[in-house]
This record gives sequence, C-alpha cells and structure tokens, in this order.
Amino acid sequence: MRFKIPKQQPSSFKNSARYLAGLSHGKSPDRVAWMVANNLEVTHPDSAAAVMEATALQSKRCKQPVYHFILTFDPKDADAGKTSDELMQTIAKQTLERMGLQEYQSLTYAHKDTDHPHIHFLINRVHPETGKAYDRHRDGTRLKDIVRDLATAHGLNILKSKDQTRDRDLMDDQAGHLSDGQYRQAMKEMDGQEAPFSKQKIKDLRQLLRPAFYETQSWSELEQQLIEQGLHLRSKGQGLILTNGKQFAKLSEMGKGIRLSALEERFGQKFEAHRQQQIQEKTSSKTPSDDKTHSARYADYAVKELDAADQDYRYWSMIEQEYLSRKSSITKSERQHKLAENNRDRQFSWTHKRNVSLLDSLAKLYTNADRARYQWDAIEKKNGLETTIEMIKSDPALLGDLLPAPNPKLTNKQAQKDFRKLATLRRKYHTAKNRLDDAYARITTERRKLDKAKYDYEMLCNSVGSLEQIKTSVREKIRIRAMALSRITAKMLKDANLTEERREQLHKTWLRHLERKRKRERDRSRY
Repeated sequence: MRFKIPKQQPSSFKNSARYLAGLSHGKSPDRVAWMVANNLEVTHPDSAAAVMEATALQSKRCKQPVYHFILTFDPKDADAGKTSDELMQTIAKQTLERMGLQEYQSLTYAHKDTDHPHIHFLINRVHPETGKAYDRHRDGTRLKDIVRDLATAHGLNILKSKDQTRDRDLMDDQAGHLSDGQYRQAMKEMDGQEAPFSKQKIKDLRQLLRPAFYETQSWSELEQQLIEQGLHLRSKGQGLILTNGKQFAKLSEMGKGIRLSALEERFGQKFEAHRQQQIQEKTSSKTPSDDKTHSARYADYAVKELDAADQDYRYWSMIEQEYLSRKSSITKSERQHKLAENNRDRQFSWTHKRNVSLLDSLAKLYTNADRARYQWDAIEKKNGLETTIEMIKSDPALLGDLLPAPNPKLTNKQAQKDFRKLATLRRKYHTAKNRLDDAYARITTERRKLDKAKYDYEMLCNSVGSLEQIKTSVREKIRIRAMALSRITAKMLKDANLTEERREQLHKTWLRHLERKRKRERDRSRY
C-alpha cells in the first residue's frame, strides 16, 4: 500500500465525481469496482456533487473545499487475492476514521482499470453541521502512519519509493471542459511574476513605441498598437505597466510625459472607464471561431483566429492578475493595519507604565501629585520639555506645595537627587507619549490604505464581476486558444502577416502547446 495526495487539488466537485464514476469523456463506468457515499443521501455523482457544493457554501473562509487523495495497493497483493472488495472497503472506512473525516461528506471510489487496485477519496472539507473546514495541516504525515499501520494489520505490502509508479493525472482532458492541470499550465504564462525588462530592452521599446504613445488619440488605438507588438497595459499599484506576460516596464519609462494622468487627460477618459467598456464589449462580442466564413484561405483564417484567441486569453489573464493584485493589496493592508494596532497597544502599555512611575515620583515630593502633574503639563505646553525642567529645578514650588523633608540636614542634596530622577522620568514619559501619538497616526494611515484597497477591489468587482466569473472566462479563453493552436503549423506562423515580435510570441506559445501535447501522449502510453 501507499498513498498519494495530488499537489494540485481539483476545483470542482462535479467534474471530479463524474471522472471517478467513469462518466466523463473517454471513460467508462466499468472501471469502478465499488463506491461508497458517506454522510450523503444520494449516490449519483451529479446529485452528490450538488449536495457537497451546497454544503461547502456554508463556509465563506474555505476557498478550497474539494479534497482528494488516493490509496494504491501493490499488484502483487492483488495477484495473491489479498485485495478483496470487502477488505478495501474496510481499509477505506478505517482511513477516514483515522483521518478524522468520518463525519464529513465524501465519495469513495475503487478502480479496477489498472494492474494496481486503488481507492479515490473525494472529500468535502466543510463539515455538514458545524460549517467548519477540515484542517489539512500535516495530512501527508498522518496518511503515511495510517498506511503503514493498516498495511501491517492486514498483511499487505508497503510500497517503497523505488517501487512506486506514476499515477495517471486524475483530471485529464474532457470534451468541452478544461482540466485544472491545463488551466494551471496555461496560467504559468501569465502568472503575474513578471521580471523587469532589461535597460536595453526598455530603450528599444521606448523607440519602437514612440508613435503609439505620442500620436494615438484613444486608449483603444493605443492598446491595438501595443497588441501588435505582443504587449498589454495593466494596472499595478497607482499606475500602469507595460507587459508581455513575462516581463514588464513602468509606463513612465516609455518617455517624457508618458504618465497615466497625462494619457487620461489626452484621451479624455479614465483608464478604469475604458477597461470597463472594453470588458463589456468583449463579453458581448463573438468568439474568434464565429468569423471563419470571412476568410478565403484557411491558413490566413487559422493564424488570425489564433492571434485573436491569444489576445483574448492574454487580456482576460491580465484582468485576473489585476484581481489577484488588488486582493493581495487588501491582505497586505490588513496585515499592516493589524501590526499598527499591535504597536499601538504596546506603546499604550509602555506609556501607562511611564505615567504611573511619574505620578509615584511626584507623590513623594508634592502634597497633591495630580495637581503637580497638571501644572507640569500646562507649563510644558507653553515652554517645551527642557525649559520646563530647568524652571522646576530653579523653583520646585511652581508645581504646588512640597512635602516636608524627612531629614532637614540633607534637604538640599536630597532635593537635587529627587528632581534629577523626576526629570529623567518626565523625559521617558515624553518619549513614550510621542511614540504613542505616532502609533495612532500610523493606524489612521494604514486604515486609509486598507479602505482604499477595498474600494479599488469593489470597484473592479462591480465593473467586471466576481473573481470566479473571471476565472471561468479565462478557462474558456484557454480552451479556445488550445483549439486554435491545434490547427496551426510552423509554416503558417512563418508566413503570417504579423509583426516580428508578435510572430515570435505566437511561435513560442505554439511550441509550448506541442510540448504539453507530447507529454500527455507519453504519459498515456505508459498505461
């Protein structure tokens, strides 16, 4: 026995359940040896997935409710008849109990379509009654111990690393759907981890794009000329950057006077307003595949379709990155605001201690410590800290009536010592008070930053839609682009009527597509 927890967990209960049940494209229900539904009133994968999805919505904090792992049995145990359905079901039940998942909704499927029998566990991490999410911390360590114990208890082999074989990707290509793996692979091209362009490249871009930035009269005209060079504009922080998905340059690096505010003034339109209008147009427009009848030659059409599909994909990926960037800004601002509050609490505590020490010292010198403190505050407000200290040293009665000295012979010497200590305590209190004021000011600043980050994110959501809607759009654009890439050849791209930069960008995309296709074919040929 051994276990596997896929590094990338599926995002959909429905797609996962249908795959495991053998109902997805290219699969057969005959692969299923048996299945068990836990804490569910239904067993059909579609119905069970709908129930699990509804339960998952009870938790607003759990962003990844779908949890999947696998138990695999040694083919030698299977050949020896040790992996009966009854034993595998017992092991599956004991595994859920040992993991603390017996009260959670789950679908357990055993597959028999390989030489190594295996069990898939599809878990809803959100508890059906409490709504709390199951904590996956160190789940690999727990499963390692569980597998070792259960294998020993039932007389099964424990597979070592050298005996392990690669599992087939659970979410392989499905007709009409984009798998999680395909989505992640495609998004690596637009993952927001851009590096800055080199100084020489920025210099070249500044010269190449000079007409685009200085002669265009609208955002649409500017972006169209940038697209021809394989570039896009994207919001970042308080301004814009120019990016090809891998590298970026600040807008200000494109020349004198090239600033967001200057372009908005020249074009007579805010960039956010242009972006919202553009999104609405793209949402209601036809997909590239609808225009096939307008092309006389297939090669020209195929390249134009790929060019449009790739631009569409990059555009929506850029929008998704803006979402993630703004969400990241909210998280960062929340963290900074919390740190500022914690610092405020520390400074308040420290100031309080300094204040108590100061009052105790005044109480040893004056008959009315509170009045002496009030007088000191008033004098210091007019004259400043150091001047006030010198004034009180010269005339201690400024703060009120002094207590009689316990030993008249030591009155002068003791008084000097007491007032030196008092001056030190006052300076420390003054420093602590200033730090406390700074802490309150920092909280106000961080609060404003947090409010601004939340406002920016809400504005984006109101104009475009939710992040999940954007991800759905991105998935669809990736699927359309993959279809367009499959119809392209190297000669088509070489002969395409595109700029050199754009042709090179599409060629690299096509090569990555071919490599991923070959890799999937190699993986499938092993089974």
